[in-house]
Amino acid sequence: MRRSIHIRIRAPGRLPLFASLGLCALVLAVLGMAVWEASGVQASGRSTPSQYPPPRRRFYLSKDTAQGSDAKDICGPGFHFASLWEILDPSGLEYDKDLGFTSIDSGDGVPTTGDGWIRTGYSSSTTGGPGQVNCTVWTDSSASSIGSVATIHPDWMNPGVHDVHIWNLYTLSCNQSLRVWCVQDHVGHLQFLPLVMKD
Repeated sequence: MRRSIHIRIRAPGRLPLFASLGLCALVLAVLGMAVWEASGVQASGRSTPSQYPPPRRRFYLSKDTAQGSDAKDICGPGFHFASLWEILDPSGLEYDKDLGFTSIDSGDGVPTTGDGWIRTGYSSSTTGGPGQVNCTVWTDSSASSIGSVATIHPDWMNPGVHDVHIWNLYTLSCNQSLRVWCVQDHVGHLQFLPLVMKD
């Protein structure tokens, strides 16, 4: 909708040059504020970037299970087999409850009843503790090979069960079928066109 603002100014006699310039500047400032408020800080009907929350990286625990050698192939498009260090602090992430496993009381958050294979960041290993073993970098599903498993422990009042941050970690034979922790490849960034004011 086109809007017009008319301002009529009356002044006795002729104003000096500096007074005229000052009056023009004042009128322009008032007009600018009026247009800004009328627009609702919007461009072509779209909200400004400040009204959008910043995107958060998504992750989930797969619904399907896999043996150690197949763990890296379970995550859906746009996601990959997660390292513990990528999902260490879930409070800065968003759990994808549509893609992921959920429990009866998980709400929009991470279920504490799910265990999943987790990448370690370590070299190829089939012996050692959690954080080291990785089913020969997730290529081995034999009973003699072991891999690292992560779960969020439900016992909040017992810090002794939390091995790293909030995570409980253990090892399991690679021939066992488990869910897999998956994390988003990257986070998209919102883009906005420059602010354009309508007449």
